[in-house]
Amino acid sequence: MRVFYKDSLEIAEITNLVKRVDSESFPMSYVKGDYIYLLSDLPFNHFYLSIGDVVNYVSANMKVEYYTLNKWIEVVNINDLTNGLEKSGHVDFTPDRQESWYLGSTKDVNDSILDLETIRVYDVYAVRISFDADLAKGVNLNYLGHNFSDDIDLYSEFPIFNDMDFLTSFKAGKTSWEEQSIKAADIIIKDLKAKNVIMGAGQILDRSLFTNASIHKTAELIFSSFGNDYQTQKSEARKEYTARMNMKIFNVDKDNNAIPSAVENTYSQGWLSR
Repeated sequence: MRVFYKDSLEIAEITNLVKRVDSESFPMSYVKGDYIYLLSDLPFNHFYLSIGDVVNYVSANMKVEYYTLNKWIEVVNINDLTNGLEKSGHVDFTPDRQESWYLGSTKDVNDSILDLETIRVYDVYAVRISFDADLAKGVNLNYLGHNFSDDIDLYSEFPIFNDMDFLTSFKAGKTSWEEQSIKAADIIIKDLKAKNVIMGAGQILDRSLFTNASIHKTAELIFSSFGNDYQTQKSEARKEYTARMNMKIFNVDKDNNAIPSAVENTYSQGWLSR
């Protein structure tokens, strides 16, 4: 996923600033009319925002739109768990059933994504994010991308992780497992692509399908950091991750609207490839 920020003066790529929680961040001074753009090689119905120490304290509603041919369409059923960037969280949404998502490029004048004509991208699904008010100055975006689970999901399966002593024994000052769940998402996507489950155009990356797999991959990553003390728990988490990823049903969106219908659900023994 590539990320761009557009204000009244220019559009700039900020991917490297928001692709890792533990790296640099993007200090965003959002003014109404600015946009954040997410460009992906496959449709998706969620993204995750990690906010740094400086958060937004201004009441603001998030708007999410996706690009169809020659226009931007507002999504429906948006659920902004960041509450207008007041905190880190998931944003889930559903594209409009009447408007198919367009796989676009900006390779020439006749094939450009509206508002992104000045950048060079090929074969992407585009989403843009905006707010209905100026935000508090200097909101730090640490991460913007995929994440299939959060600490609440993790604690439901592994209560041991909901212990401050356990957190601080992992790393001094640690307060959440956000970094590990984001790393788990990256591994999940790479595993899906390696097995040809995700091949790009026409397939939706649905967060709810991979929450359980994310929980166990996150647990495996955590246990791995403690060495031999938790070798058994690590092996069990890895085994469960493998089982969760070998699902018999995958949602395959064939009409490019990122809304898999009942007839588009394909059954398979183990991994599914198109």
